[in-house]
Amino acid sequence: MPRHALMVLVSVSFLTLIACSPADNTVPAEPAEYAVVDGWVRKPLGGRDVTAGFITLTAGAPGGQLVAAETAEAEHVEIHTVIKQGDVMRMRPIKAVDIPPAAAVSLAPGGDHLMIFGVKAKDLADGEMALTLAFADGETLSVTLPVRDTAPDLHNTHGGYNGHP
Repeated sequence: MPRHALMVLVSVSFLTLIACSPADNTVPAEPAEYAVVDGWVRKPLGGRDVTAGFITLTAGAPGGQLVAAETAEAEHVEIHTVIKQGDVMRMRPIKAVDIPPAAAVSLAPGGDHLMIFGVKAKDLADGEMALTLAFADGETLSVTLPVRDTAPDLHNTHGGYNGHP
């Protein structure tokens, strides 16, 4: 058999072997199951249209990342963290908050939180704010949080939040 024909035969055999090989059996990771265990939104100070939201999130395996939030009751929402620069505490936007599998992460006063800009006060008259949380795996979770003047009593059951989105 001429050398050229042999090379073609080997190439075709190799390609046939690849085409007939079993497909990659890796199963894509299932999205995590997310839940808001507790949460509230601070009532904006008089005349202000900026406030903050605080939530405790859980994620099942494999864990996840909170990457965004939105509400129809404000212009936009950012995820913020608090960092110390010298003797001054400053807020800075961050891209995501990691949620370990089977664990809870709290976005709380003095730490990571939702910064809510352009709040429409008339939409808060019912004492609630509806938010949609977005995660890196494409999942979303809609929740309705109470609007409060001050932080809830943490010794109370879920701070008055019933835990149901």
